[in-house]
Amino acid sequence: MAIPVAPLRSAARLAMRGNRRAQRDLTIAIVSAKEMAILNWRFLKHKGPTDVLAFEPGDVVVCPEVAKREALARGIDWHEELARYVIHGCLHLRG
Repeated sequence: MAIPVAPLRSAARLAMRGNRRAQRDLTIAIVSAKEMAILNWRFLKHKGPTDVLAFEPGDVVVCPEVAKREALARGIDWHEELARYVIHGCLHLRG
């Protein structure tokens, strides 16, 4: 599965615009549904994979498998859905 890295970077830069420290220190992790389910349980005590998790000071974790499932249900491209997850995570970091 090819991950569109450049659009994800652009989405993150847009979401973090005006916050230079966060732009510099932001990390985007792309994980499998299994890994996301582990993180979701460990940090939120929620079962199963979720779309995005955000952690201070600047880590955003997204799951392409969830993006594909949700994009299919919404009739949109999964790359666009994944970029939305990055934006969503960045906005959480911004408060």
